[in-house]
Amino acid sequence: MGSTTFKGNGSQKEADCAWRPQKSRPLGTGWPTLVIECGVSRSHPRLAADAHWRFENSGGQLKIVLLISYSASKKEIRLQQWELVTIPDPHVTHGQLKPTRTAPAIMREIDLVAGISNEASLMLNFESVFLRPPAKGEGDFTFS
Repeated sequence: MGSTTFKGNGSQKEADCAWRPQKSRPLGTGWPTLVIECGVSRSHPRLAADAHWRFENSGGQLKIVLLISYSASKKEIRLQQWELVTIPDPHVTHGQLKPTRTAPAIMREIDLVAGISNEASLMLNFESVFLRPPAKGEGDFTFS
C-alpha cells in the first residue's frame, strides 16, 4: 500500500509504509494488517501516539505496527513491535459483561546501539500479516 493516508475520527495520518493481503482485503478501502513508521525528525513518544491512533481507528483490522526511531545524539536505533492484546480490565465494575479489554501493547523492543552487539530479533506472526494460516513452506517472519 506504500505511504497511504488513512482517515480516522476527525483526523487522518499517512503511514511511512503499509501492507495488506490482497486476497483477504481486495478492496482498496481496507486498513492494512502491517504498518511501519520511521522517525528521525519525530520523537519516539510521537510515534507511539501514532501507533495508538492507528489501532483505535482501524476497528481491529490493523494487526502489527513496527516503530523505528533513530537518535543521532545517542547513535541508537529503537525498534518496537506493537500489537493488539486482550488484557484484564482494571476498571471492571460489578455486572460488567466483559472483564477484559483490547489495547495496543509493545510485544518486542530492541535498542541497537553503535558498537554493542545485540542478538535480539523481531518475529511477525504469519496469520496476523496474511489473515490466513501458513501453507506448506510458509511461516512467521523473523528479523534478526
